[in-house]
Amino acid sequence: MKSLPVILDRLDWALKAQGVNLKRSQVLEVAAAAFGHHNSNETTAAAKAGRLTPPSVEPLGVVELGDQTIVVARDPLARAPFAIDGSYLEQVASEVRAHTFAPSPYGHLLNLSPLWENPLQTLTGTLDTLGDQMIRLDVHVAVIEHRHGESTYTALSREHLYEQLAGFCASYWSEVKDNVGPSVDPETAPAEQVVSAYFANHFNEHYSVTRDTLTVRASDLLERLRNQTPCEDKPPEKPLAITGEVANDPITVSGPNLRVDLEWIGEGEDGDYQAQDPGDTPLLRFDGFIKDASGEWVELENSSYCTQLDARLPREMRLHAANLILNTLEDAHASGASLERVCEKLSWLNVEAVETSAAT
Repeated sequence: MKSLPVILDRLDWALKAQGVNLKRSQVLEVAAAAFGHHNSNETTAAAKAGRLTPPSVEPLGVVELGDQTIVVARDPLARAPFAIDGSYLEQVASEVRAHTFAPSPYGHLLNLSPLWENPLQTLTGTLDTLGDQMIRLDVHVAVIEHRHGESTYTALSREHLYEQLAGFCASYWSEVKDNVGPSVDPETAPAEQVVSAYFANHFNEHYSVTRDTLTVRASDLLERLRNQTPCEDKPPEKPLAITGEVANDPITVSGPNLRVDLEWIGEGEDGDYQAQDPGDTPLLRFDGFIKDASGEWVELENSSYCTQLDARLPREMRLHAANLILNTLEDAHASGASLERVCEKLSWLNVEAVETSAAT
């Protein structure tokens, strides 16, 4: 799930409780400062990478007490159970996004969404246990870094991990097919060979693999297994997997004082866009304008910047991006901030920031 909208909702809710009303963009800047980030772009990147998402609560089941339903869960950090009124989860937490993250009685902020995402078993007696003996599990983890963020894979064996990675590579084989040639067939070659060939020939993506040992109580593992439901074993997709042609329709949006033009003028990551290079990305550029005393639009000084936005984004997302830039500039103009500095910061605008804005 996306953590940043929940965090911003919680922060906005807390500020309003103290009589402080801020615009959404201002709440995002406050959150960035609270996390110690230099700007909101770092915050959105951290959220996309999962670094801002609190641990998820571990569902144990429900207990019926007359006309009341008590949900029993475990705080994974305290390694201790606690109970929540089922009506609170049904009427508040699952409906009000700000309450998706909430503190446990042990003081840890947790993601409560697992408590309503899947049906919970009814606890009618003591669960069978395997005792309190500790067992060790090898956990294999892979992280793929691509231009839209990161994708993480986990498995209990190296073989299963590479099967997942090979599935990812096969899904996007068209991006490296010309460089690899016919020597490797992603459908028939061994998984590790597919992964090696893909990343050796994709200059804009990288991966790393680590292994760790997880020590768990056998009874805890049994309880977790009982609460699980079968899931489809497929790798997550790249966020906003982009296909299709580069946009050639400029977008113009205007406000009371400022105007923004967003278009593609042939730029890529290192100068002119190289369509034959699978590692290059066509990037959108924005230009800012301000009304003069006569009401005419004049270009802002030092306001033309190339962004980190793929020019192949759907028009709806490009329109969101243009409006995000415009609203940021209008807010800066109203507060007397340096528009030149704001434009410079907006040059780092990326897909994650636009997705966050569109979701809110």
